[in-house]
Amino acid sequence: MKTFIFDEAGNMTVTEKTVGKNDAGEVVDYFTQHDIQASQVERHFPMFKASMSTAEKAEAAAIIAEQNAE
Repeated sequence: MKTFIFDEAGNMTVTEKTVGKNDAGEVVDYFTQHDIQASQVERHFPMFKASMSTAEKAEAAAIIAEQNAE
């Protein structure tokens, strides 16, 4: 499961949760986080697009449009 958070500056944080087992064999949640600067959202968008909600896609598109306007 991936979650996407956008800050006021247009940066995007992607957190991915996976379930696995630790060395003791216990089921645990593992988290991976990627912080993507606004200027890099367009480059990373294709990788995350399939996991995004409609609202998240719209937010990313707005950031991309703003970056391309500068």
